[in-house]
Amino acid sequence: MPIPDEEMARLCRSVFGEDLGPQARAAITAQLESIAATNQALLPRLSPQAEPGGHAALLRRVRRDG
Repeated sequence: MPIPDEEMARLCRSVFGEDLGPQARAAITAQLESIAATNQALLPRLSPQAEPGGHAALLRRVRRDG
């Protein structure tokens, strides 16, 4: 799901309050597309049977120390 540069420029202005250069937008776009691809791969594997504790249980297991 590619994000058009015009859409990314609009989103960056609304989030950061200023225009970002094309290299910064491309880097952010690549990260967002990577996250979206990972989510699409994981989504079919998540079910109430796979994680009876629900979404909160998944979040408790996430490492937050990097």
